[in-house]
Amino acid sequence: MKIDNKKHSIALASAALILFLIFVSFTALAATEQSASSVKTYAYIPSYDGIVSVIDAATNTVTATVPVESTPHGVAFNPDGTKVYVANSASSTVSL
Repeated sequence: MKIDNKKHSIALASAALILFLIFVSFTALAATEQSASSVKTYAYIPSYDGIVSVIDAATNTVTATVPVESTPHGVAFNPDGTKVYVANSASSTVSL
């Protein structure tokens, strides 16, 4: 079976990006658990229609919907929690 090198490289880069984003999100989660309890907690849920829903975890309500590129797949945060990164699998891009 012949493998197209360009597609293989894109697939490997996408997999590496997703693993990196998962690692960063776990780091942010650990930092959030150590922070003061007065800090609000939000869940960022990607949907295949190109939207990330922001949910207030205390009230279980959607507080915002953020348009991103097509087929968002993973969500991660920077260490201080001020930025959210979304991996868009269909376009091989990252939204901030």
